[in-house]
Amino acid sequence: MSERKLTTESGTKAITYSQEAISVGQLPSGEHLSIHTHEFVGDPKGPRVYIQANIHGSEITGVPVVHNLIEKLKDQKELFGTVTLVPTANPMGLDLKIGGQSVGYTNLRRQNGANWNRASNYAPEVISK
Repeated sequence: MSERKLTTESGTKAITYSQEAISVGQLPSGEHLSIHTHEFVGDPKGPRVYIQANIHGSEITGVPVVHNLIEKLKDQKELFGTVTLVPTANPMGLDLKIGGQSVGYTNLRRQNGANWNRASNYAPEVISK
């Protein structure tokens, strides 16, 4: 875990920023998988907020949003509470692709990228039954 103090211009309030890599497994290749957490602690009397992205490996839209929020919080002058951020909650799922398609979410035979896990991909007559 690395930690650094972020202080306001007046120096009266401090925000502590820490990041940690939590080991969650190892691939057969020997590559280690880890989840990286980022925590900002301001006034401990405030609420605690936890935000994560990428719980489903192929759903990556939130990853850059959380990284952007990390950078914004690094520039904060004050913080009432604690914010914990996890940009990639599923590192294994993020890397599982065959032929450019995410495993478990698309019909690999059709190669059209349709997500079989969403009802909107089915014909209306199938949904109506």
